[in-house]
Amino acid sequence: MELLETFLRESDELIDELEAGLVELEESRSLEIVHALFRAAHTLKGNAGMVGLSEFVRFTHVLENVLGRVRDGALEINTGLVDALLPAVDVLRAMVQAAGGGGAVRAPGEQLSVLEALLGDDVPPPSAEPLHDEPRDLWVGVTLECAPEDAVTRGQALLKDIADLGELRELTPALRAGQLEYQMILFSDARRVDIEAIALFADAKVVVRELAAAATGTMGASSPQSQATPPIAASVTLAAAAGRGAALATGDSADSAQLPPSAASQQQKQQKAEAAPANQNAVRARANVKVDAERLDALVDLTCEMVIAAARAEQVQRDPNVEPRTRADAMEALATLVREVQERTMSLRMVAVRETFSRFTRPVRDLARDLNKEVELEMSGLDTELDRKLLDYLADPLKHVIRNCIAHGIEAPAVRRERGKPSVGRLQLSASQENGAAVIEVRDDGAGIDRERVMAKAVERGLIAAGAQLSERQVYDLLFLPGFSTAARVDEVAGRGVGLDVLKRSVDALRGTIEIVSELGAGTLFRIRLPVTLAIVDGMHVRVGGDTLTFPLPSVVELLDARTTPIGKLEGSHEFVDVRGEILPIVRLARVLELPEGGADMIVVVQSERRRFGVVVDGVIGLARAVIKPLERSYAFMSAADHSFEKPAGVSGATVLGDGRVGLIVDVPGLEVMAFGA
Repeated sequence: MELLETFLRESDELIDELEAGLVELEESRSLEIVHALFRAAHTLKGNAGMVGLSEFVRFTHVLENVLGRVRDGALEINTGLVDALLPAVDVLRAMVQAAGGGGAVRAPGEQLSVLEALLGDDVPPPSAEPLHDEPRDLWVGVTLECAPEDAVTRGQALLKDIADLGELRELTPALRAGQLEYQMILFSDARRVDIEAIALFADAKVVVRELAAAATGTMGASSPQSQATPPIAASVTLAAAAGRGAALATGDSADSAQLPPSAASQQQKQQKAEAAPANQNAVRARANVKVDAERLDALVDLTCEMVIAAARAEQVQRDPNVEPRTRADAMEALATLVREVQERTMSLRMVAVRETFSRFTRPVRDLARDLNKEVELEMSGLDTELDRKLLDYLADPLKHVIRNCIAHGIEAPAVRRERGKPSVGRLQLSASQENGAAVIEVRDDGAGIDRERVMAKAVERGLIAAGAQLSERQVYDLLFLPGFSTAARVDEVAGRGVGLDVLKRSVDALRGTIEIVSELGAGTLFRIRLPVTLAIVDGMHVRVGGDTLTFPLPSVVELLDARTTPIGKLEGSHEFVDVRGEILPIVRLARVLELPEGGADMIVVVQSERRRFGVVVDGVIGLARAVIKPLERSYAFMSAADHSFEKPAGVSGATVLGDGRVGLIVDVPGLEVMAFGA
């Protein structure tokens, strides 16, 4: 089970590498990329062989042969080649998913034929199922290219693996210049593809035939030269002497040396046994993160230091003669180490956005071709690190935004030329960190958003009244409504209004915000702000009545003393303060969240996407890190008990305070909506 899970995890990475490399190859025509693709395919093949996925091995071997011909210059690198190879990547991904789900791992014959057509006459021997369910005699011819000094090790391992499939009755080994050959008669019920998989994993060529159809005594099907060159070793019957082999490197008789068990073959046999039950049952997906060894070593060192500091703190607490200052120093040292361990531990979940961004190269290429558009994808800030869970959650919604930019934003080449633009549209994807938050931007240089068209569609659907006056932000917010679309027709790409609403829900769930900036005729920018990590937030604890709430520190601008700052009042109940000439609306947090009101002594000035405003609280307790606890289950329980209950938009989660009580974490954008409306 563990071996298969490792295979699934590594295969996902290698397949992503293949896909991104093929898209890049189409533009660069670089042989270095071809070499990298060949290595990835070769590694995939080897890994599949270790877990006994013979169909996967065979398909990947054919793909590897195609890439080998590209590497050797026999196949030209062009768009047609990439078009033929990208579906093969989809086949590999489907087979990996089938292996993980316990299903049958099969390669579609249609795609296999496409790859074989690229190879021409250099097609590997076809695979076939056995003609009988019962064990029967098979003639197996194997050719292994290897140096003389490697012949014993590699040859014995290969021979042992094949012999494990049944009873090896006859064997004729031969060593020539740089080539090891085997002819054997194997009594087995194994499928031909199982034998081929073992040979392919060892980089050997193999032919398997029913004994009645075999050209016994020759290696003609496997090696045309074999009839002209006599073998070094004579035929040997192994029915009564299983496990005996040939010391081929020295030219001794095949019957003169004992075949020692191969460590490699024993390991492979064990791995196959472990993988067998895993192939029959679904493998539970596990999230895995690659951890830098230096980060892990640093965490281990800090943990050791923390153990020492904890022992010292415990000792000084037990000793009544220790001075209070010494106790305080010990506790302070322990607290410092705990904080450092916390930071190091959280950093283990941080990964660069490079891996996530690279997944979009294939969708951009395919969608642009489907729509007859020319699009160039530019990516920046690839080393920006975010929480792995956050990136995984955001990957699919980001794909919707990219599709939206290509389908609705970037114009067709002819239209762009008429408007004085380059025929190739630009799609920019960037990541950065600003003021403790992660910022992901998707920008296109297309037609931009037609506000009048959006409003007309909203009036048509009854979302707004005719003649309504909306701000630019309010107009763009209409695009996030479920089912809203300005597309003239519905097709497989656009028009159903699915996409931006998915993005909005995902960003809200991640305690983030999204902003649209657009200029008609110049392009559109989607700016997404997210917390760098989902688990811990640097916050400011405030007091409201008898409760403690936490403001995320990146949202806090400054503090004002409400007792000395004049608070003005507009018509109705709206209040404001004048901060150095800037008029800021204020919100009384107790009233918005329906909490008991207290002294209202402080004003916390916060910044959201739309505005800066002040929040009146009873007092400020101090700064602290808060471990975020989600409240979705609690909200769901309350909604089930009371259908009139609605989740307050101004609360993003909860945290356990130092005294054991539970405090709420304020969602500043949500609080803004509750106080001022959309």
